[in-house]
Amino acid sequence: MRKKLLFIIPPCVALSELIPDEKKAFSSKIRKEIPLGALSLATYLKSYAQADVTILDLNLKFYELVNAGKINKVNTPVKYIWEFINGLKDSAFDFCGISAIFSPTFSYLDIISQIVKEVFPMAVILAGGGVPSNLMEEVFLHAPCIDIISYGEGEIALSGLVLAEDEKQYLDNSCSLMTREKFQKGFQCAFEFIENLDEIPPLDFSLIEFEKYNSHFHSQTAKKVISIPLMFSRGCPFHCCFCASHSIHGKRVRYNSIERIKSDIQLFTDQYHINTITVWDDNFFVDKEQAIALLDYFMEQNLTVEFVNGFPVYRMDDDMAKKLKLSGVDVVTLAIESGNQRVLKDIIHKPLQVEMVPKAIACLKKYDIYVKGLFVIGFPGETLQDIQITMDFIHNSKLNWVDIFIASPLPGSQLYEICKNGNYLKNDGLDKCDFWKGNIETESFKAKEIEEIQVYHTIKKDFVNNLDMQNGNWKRALMNFEYVINAKHKNPFAYYYAAVAAKQLGMDEKASKYFELYNEIRANSVEWEKLFQRFIAESTKFENIGEIRN
Repeated sequence: MRKKLLFIIPPCVALSELIPDEKKAFSSKIRKEIPLGALSLATYLKSYAQADVTILDLNLKFYELVNAGKINKVNTPVKYIWEFINGLKDSAFDFCGISAIFSPTFSYLDIISQIVKEVFPMAVILAGGGVPSNLMEEVFLHAPCIDIISYGEGEIALSGLVLAEDEKQYLDNSCSLMTREKFQKGFQCAFEFIENLDEIPPLDFSLIEFEKYNSHFHSQTAKKVISIPLMFSRGCPFHCCFCASHSIHGKRVRYNSIERIKSDIQLFTDQYHINTITVWDDNFFVDKEQAIALLDYFMEQNLTVEFVNGFPVYRMDDDMAKKLKLSGVDVVTLAIESGNQRVLKDIIHKPLQVEMVPKAIACLKKYDIYVKGLFVIGFPGETLQDIQITMDFIHNSKLNWVDIFIASPLPGSQLYEICKNGNYLKNDGLDKCDFWKGNIETESFKAKEIEEIQVYHTIKKDFVNNLDMQNGNWKRALMNFEYVINAKHKNPFAYYYAAVAAKQLGMDEKASKYFELYNEIRANSVEWEKLFQRFIAESTKFENIGEIRN
């Protein structure tokens, strides 16, 4: 039996991204988001196996280091990782689980497992998440210190493992835990799901440094946000080519009961005085009846809610928009993906009709709800002409804000198999696969072209032609520009237009501060200056702060 458990969450960005590249317009900034998967496992094991569980979230650690500029050629990320793990050596852990959900975490599996094996030589080391579940051969090959891979969800398998009197026998018989020996024999893993999600105890946020995390929340209000991320279901029945969620949670949707959800929310409200919930379900609205019941409950509790993974356009009508507004929702992100019907149907496999989108936006605007749109470009089979159709769709839309992502081949997704089989990956390294960096190249486009399209059209829609600026909604425009500024992206367009909005609001001191920072970033970046010159050639004016009229 193993009772001293350590869960490690690697940084969500590649090693190379931990040292900011001032030349990049966009980059995969490290984030401080509560690790729901690892926290669910830790909570379950603490409750059912009476285990002593510690969570080491390296995202929190490196967020502080990156922003303090403390990472360099001497003080490397690997050096810091060793220090963080070695600092726990007195705990004498006998089990370590490493969570690797997205592609950039692949390279950390070898680094972390080697350090853990050195510091805790008696510990069994397990890797779980989307990367190990779908790339077992690669993980076992490149991370020789990893002993076990957990396939899919891990609550049942890991609780059995840490409680096992005969560990080898348990591993031999487990359908969802892969050892090197079983892999060599050709064993095929199977899912081991908790069918009734109510069996998972309420998340134990005392296991993490709760107060240090930032919400994903994109608030349109000035109130102080105290938020908590939650998932009320697992699984997604759809077939979008870029998604790998089904490879962990399956396609059949399982739910918490309404009663359990209400109980959890009341508990967290009492403990942390939350006023906001960020919903991380893959598709909260598959069960419309339950979704509406929860919206009613949020309204009763005076809680604001945001849906992180995007709202399904097909569920939007006047009644739903009104319900969302009454439930305290002031921003909705629509999961649109593409403005090209052929791409949606034949490439992404998303059951969405493009003509639904303007109608959904109009419904939300009627109730003064801020509307964001999510888009993905750069798929094999997509042409530059196809992408231009999507860009035209974006600029002709009434969306307040857009996020344009670059197609990233996540292990376990259909897109990953297409890219591997078609030799479409510019670089085979998984750390090169993220939503801000082009790594797919086809006969129709180069990766660099996709990056340039992404940056130019995002800047054009969100800043140069910002809808709130055009409508004179200076306060809301400033709030969203400051959202970018506070994320520490060092985007000079955000600073410039924040200065303009602040000037219009009579905030002269703030306007001058933002304008000074805009000038500083622009003057020291060749790449940003090229982008400014492109907009200037298109007749966009960037005035001095004294020339901006109220």
